[in-house]
Amino acid sequence: MLSIRKFHFNPIDQVLDSYDVAAREGLSWQCFSPAADVRETADGYALELDLPGFTEKEVEVLLEGKHLTIRGDRKAAQDVQYTRRERGFGAFERVFHLPDDVDPVRIEAKAKNGVLTVTLPKAEASKPKTIKIVGE
Repeated sequence: MLSIRKFHFNPIDQVLDSYDVAAREGLSWQCFSPAADVRETADGYALELDLPGFTEKEVEVLLEGKHLTIRGDRKAAQDVQYTRRERGFGAFERVFHLPDDVDPVRIEAKAKNGVLTVTLPKAEASKPKTIKIVGE
């Protein structure tokens, strides 16, 4: 099973910055961590992250051993006076621990309509096989 761990760069700084921004703008909290969905199929796994407003160049997808890391940074708008602000900002990093049956060579990432989809195919050796029974 694919497991998820999420954290922010410089967590203490982000918390302090977030409270400062929230206090100025009348909000209780301000941060950004994209929502993720994970599906398993017979052929592999599909990981989808909501990243509206990001371009492909602003998101990094990195595979290190069995860890798939997705990171980026949503910049806060400068010199803008908001009446209300609910969209979070800041650096994010999501780390997904991949199961042993993922084929790392065939992993693909595609972005469309603000959703990043990472396809994690299962290795052929891990897929079920039908074994023919031979009579005597």
